[in-house]
Amino acid sequence: MRRAVLALSLLAALAAGAGAAQTPAQLQQRIDAQEAELRRLTAQAEQLGFELRRLREAQEARLQDLEFRIIELEGGDPTAAFRTGDQPEAATPQAGAPSPAAGLGAPPAALGSLRGSIGPDERAAFEAAMRDLEGLGPDAGRRSVSDFLSAYPDGALGAEALARVGAALAAEGRHQEAARVFLEGVRDHGDEPGAPEALLGLARSLAALGAAEQACASFRELAGRADAPPSLKATGAEAARRAGCL
Repeated sequence: MRRAVLALSLLAALAAGAGAAQTPAQLQQRIDAQEAELRRLTAQAEQLGFELRRLREAQEARLQDLEFRIIELEGGDPTAAFRTGDQPEAATPQAGAPSPAAGLGAPPAALGSLRGSIGPDERAAFEAAMRDLEGLGPDAGRRSVSDFLSAYPDGALGAEALARVGAALAAEGRHQEAARVFLEGVRDHGDEPGAPEALLGLARSLAALGAAEQACASFRELAGRADAPPSLKATGAEAARRAGCL
């Protein structure tokens, strides 16, 4: 790769100048400058990669803390999900409801990655799940959304679907269940357009559960997300104020 870049630089230098011939020393100087620039760009890329890994590790640690806190609020043992080592165990589901994802599951997608485009079949399946949610209630809607996520694991509507389920649960005062659903949306679908909405719902549910520290941290994260619409950030700021975070 480096040799190719240097060769192209040399050819460019030779072609530059029918009317402005350069001495071998000048050509070597230009090649040295190109090589120095290549080293700088390589170092910059390595630094960006390091920062990306650091951010992902910090995000995973924060989501793990939230998972533990929600389990504690439910009266469960937060260490149970990790007793088998690195592989999390599934939590025991409530009757009539699907089992929420336990532990950390898959790490968040790399920052800057994009989900695929939304096809007509995915859109139709999403709308069908939302009709179940609106017409049959959050439990039936949650099952339909679970089926939707299984059918389209790499889609772009998972976070939005989970955010709507969480909102329906929160509207019934089921804030612990809502927090788990919102957390799943943030954790497993954090690169999707609906992730900021799920994060706002998570912050609100944590505030309703009395987990003030975690709620305020989530509100701050929402405020700093570049992909969060201004209107959603404004809503989050008002909710943070009411929760005593500002």
